[in-house]
Amino acid sequence: MASSHFPQLHGSEHNEVSDPLDRLSELPDSLILSILSLLSSTRDVVSTTVLSKRWKDLWTTVPRLEFKDENPEFICGVLEKWRGAQIQRFCLLCFCDELPPPTSSDVDSWLLFAMEKQVEDLHIYANDIAYCPPQSLYSCSSITKLDLEYCWFEIEGSVQLNQLKMLSIRIPHSLSADAINKLLLGAPRLEDMTLIDVEINGNFNIISRSLKTLIIKEADINGELTIRAPNLLTLEIRAYIHNGASFLCHVPSLTKACCFQAQHWYAYDPPLETFYQLLRCICHVKKVGLSELSTKV
Repeated sequence: MASSHFPQLHGSEHNEVSDPLDRLSELPDSLILSILSLLSSTRDVVSTTVLSKRWKDLWTTVPRLEFKDENPEFICGVLEKWRGAQIQRFCLLCFCDELPPPTSSDVDSWLLFAMEKQVEDLHIYANDIAYCPPQSLYSCSSITKLDLEYCWFEIEGSVQLNQLKMLSIRIPHSLSADAINKLLLGAPRLEDMTLIDVEINGNFNIISRSLKTLIIKEADINGELTIRAPNLLTLEIRAYIHNGASFLCHVPSLTKACCFQAQHWYAYDPPLETFYQLLRCICHVKKVGLSELSTKV
């Protein structure tokens, strides 16, 4: 990661809050770190250095790093000074509304830093930079929760996400059935999967023995969707369904709830046969929620 100047955020030491008792400094490090971890962004965490002399360097070990549309120079400066043993959560939101977007190499270096620090919860939002995460992401054994938004979801090799339990994907293109197959095969502990704003085309299989919750929303389904998840408890589908789309589900454990918003493209009524396929898949479920459009059929 290239060296970068770390900016002064809110003045220097002579601006520090003056308190003869300095009760903040009497708090144990563990409590201070817990407090800092509750702040919504890393910029806010760094700003707390003006509160107490003893807090000056504590932020460098806060296990949660949250960057929300930050200047790349600021992010590089924070990571250069960070001295923690492990990152519990690393969140990078690149909205690119006002600031110039980071380069893909910038994001790669930040992501690799997080993986080297055994990140557990990783959230990347990379709008407008056409970012494709490095393939090493899919063999990071420490990740338990992965949230990818507006990234290119491509997997070239095998997946080894042995600790992954929660996955959320929002992508600006057709979701690769092959990539999902590789991911499910390489994530034996995955329990919760959410697919948002995705295009599902052709023959698309979701096969997992560990999966307990599956949510597909704001999706565009134009193909055959097969769900084989014997331990699935909750299924939610909110999708635009094209003519010719079909469903095949094997979900014998589905008992909690099953909600469908089955809409035809351009908000016309969904194809009857497709909707009946959905109902046949969940005929054993006691609690079923249907959208207003669905109930019109």
